[in-house]
Amino acid sequence: MRNFVSALYDLLHNILPIVLDKIYKVHYGLFPKEKCTQEYCPEFMAIPYHGGAAAVESRFSNDFEALSYGIQSHLEEPQVLPLLKKEWRQLREIMSSQKNRQYVNRTFAFLVPGASTKLLEREDENSDKLKELANSIAKDYRRHLYLLRQWMVPQIPVYPMQLSTNSHIYPTLFYRIQGMSGTLWNVETMPHFYRDIKNSDTLERTISLLWEHRDVSVNVVSNEPRDSVASIVASLLDKDEAITAIIDQGGLFKNHRNLDVAQALLAHPNTKNFENVIYYDESQKIKVYNKVNHEIKDYNENLLDKQVTTAFWDVRHTTGSNLRVFNKTKAVVFINKATILRDVLQAVWRLRGLDILQTVGFAINKSDFAVAQSVLKGSFGNTIEMNTLKLQELLQFVIANEVNTLGKQGIRSFVYAIKTKAIEYLLGLFDGKLDRFSFAKIKKLFINKRLVKLYEAIGQPTKSISAKDFVTLEISKIMKEEYIDIIADKIGKMHQDLKVLGDAALSYLRKEFLVTLSEQFDREGELQVDVEAETHQELREEAQAEQEVTIQNVHRIVDERRVKWDEDKFFKNEYFKGLNLKPNRDLPFFLMRSFPQKELTALGFNPKIFEWDLKASYNLFHIEVTGAAFSADYEKEIGDVLVIWDQRTGPTEFILIDRDETLELGNFLIKDLENPSPLFAPSTVAFIYNVGSGIIRQNKECHLTDADVLANPHFRRLRLQAKFLGGDLFYDEEELRELEAWMKDLKREGIEPHKVKEIFLKVILKNRDYSQKNFVGSELESVFDEF
Repeated sequence: MRNFVSALYDLLHNILPIVLDKIYKVHYGLFPKEKCTQEYCPEFMAIPYHGGAAAVESRFSNDFEALSYGIQSHLEEPQVLPLLKKEWRQLREIMSSQKNRQYVNRTFAFLVPGASTKLLEREDENSDKLKELANSIAKDYRRHLYLLRQWMVPQIPVYPMQLSTNSHIYPTLFYRIQGMSGTLWNVETMPHFYRDIKNSDTLERTISLLWEHRDVSVNVVSNEPRDSVASIVASLLDKDEAITAIIDQGGLFKNHRNLDVAQALLAHPNTKNFENVIYYDESQKIKVYNKVNHEIKDYNENLLDKQVTTAFWDVRHTTGSNLRVFNKTKAVVFINKATILRDVLQAVWRLRGLDILQTVGFAINKSDFAVAQSVLKGSFGNTIEMNTLKLQELLQFVIANEVNTLGKQGIRSFVYAIKTKAIEYLLGLFDGKLDRFSFAKIKKLFINKRLVKLYEAIGQPTKSISAKDFVTLEISKIMKEEYIDIIADKIGKMHQDLKVLGDAALSYLRKEFLVTLSEQFDREGELQVDVEAETHQELREEAQAEQEVTIQNVHRIVDERRVKWDEDKFFKNEYFKGLNLKPNRDLPFFLMRSFPQKELTALGFNPKIFEWDLKASYNLFHIEVTGAAFSADYEKEIGDVLVIWDQRTGPTEFILIDRDETLELGNFLIKDLENPSPLFAPSTVAFIYNVGSGIIRQNKECHLTDADVLANPHFRRLRLQAKFLGGDLFYDEEELRELEAWMKDLKREGIEPHKVKEIFLKVILKNRDYSQKNFVGSELESVFDEF
């Protein structure tokens, strides 16, 4: 009885407030049947969903969560008939063996009151009678829960131990962090190397754009799950005739087909002047429905008249989707009670012209509006009247949600950070060799204990604790672990490092929060009570999505005047005629040998260190009136090259370009694959090359491989110099031989390698912190030292 009461207390006070706050098929849902295999099919079990997509490789961190989400899923989308079929089949098998007849009679009397067990013999699992019985059970929660206990609960895996890790360990595992992409919204909870990255201005810029239209509509709608698609669409559009598109961030249409929503949108009076609607089908392919001829085609931006085109973005595509629609589109963004600020910012930017002529409105369901009322009153003291919500209040609500989310993440982040610091100290001692005795002590750092008896891990007494006391307590736990004696001579230094992490954590932790008084189960199990097992699916979705922002490790952003590439001119031979050693602003690039001297002169810089035909885009460097300044205030990543290649002789043009140009010129080469351009001279091909990964895009007539281009000595020298300009410290054996040959050639021309080294350190690495710190001991230093 004590165990039952303990579990019930924790379920009501800790688990239910979390699971009831989540949205079906947005944050959780049943395991998708199409993902079932012959060997494995937990078809009745609930799993995490990320942005409406099933995270099939993830599971809930708490077993009672899995149970609660499973019950909620079956209430949202009853699966009574499949459950009943399994139960029916089992009862028939038991009855045929004449064993446990009493059990069959008792169970059958509960499931089918007043009926004889002869019905089991007469009706098989596919009969119409069984369908009628399933409909009856769906209306009776007791019988429904019985079937769930029989067939859903056994599918919930309970493991006594699980391997455990987190992103804080990355700097310990990897020698070099190349970078990252995306819009950071929770940087405070991430490992340190993320915090050193210059963040984007998406938040400030988007809120500013929204605030310019602070009278934007926020519509409170009343919808039921069984409402027709047309009526739900009407509830979103009827109050504002300017709205012609839908961005369903809150999952309003999660139980409807995207095609049905798209057709209903195009049938609404607001879109009477539109012919096309873009949407995603069940296989996540972009489709276009045309209401004139009722055709469904694959999306092709170039073949679509945007002036008569609208779109429907379903919940899983409110991040990373890039659909081009009417340039004056106004879209309604539907949000829910769990929406955070990051979700709003991502959703509104589905309109790529938000900073020009496109605008948004918002909508929220009546039941979720009541939650918003409560949050606004509790957090800001706002009293909101029924069915009225201003943009300012909506932003306050989603910010409050985000702060709450970050608060939970902050606690986990600190615990992970200090555990990783212990791992860093321990692994540093073993130098790749770990004996069995030592591993037995440190393995708990990589294992998350989960007790099979659920009541032992929940229902524990809790108390409120200050952030300062929490930090002290967690550091104390680390210092008392048995593995600490392995690093006895470094205990003082490690303790000091943990205190530094603790002081930093106080800046982002809540002032107070609840912790358990019991030590019966691992801290990680306690901290991961809400849905955290989304990582695998999230990474997959992010990889498929477009890169919203490419964040570079720069000291400050410099506004620069971009130089546009004229494709028609560039790919004609005459474009290069008359190119001399002076920077020519009519061209989008310059010769490296023609670089303005300025600060380089004092270092004895000689432009002859570069090959005569090595060129670079003006967009790679800060543009000044007089030309380009090498390593002025910041540097972009140097890695992509546009190569014009003569099939007989090799590279005729080798031009370093930035990432925007890679996309721009890459699109030109993609078009060339379908419609070959007449601009290329005979026997001449073009491709974009990355010095780290090889050929990444080429025109139709180009059939070169990485091995083909690297077989050309002149190309190898140009590639080497591109890596040198990019501050690269890592070279393979063949590249090291090329480096030595380059230095010998320079020395023969009267250019001392120690001057090249000085230029590399003081100019090229001027704003490249990582390479500065790691130059000593690198292959490049060893080559310079030889001379």
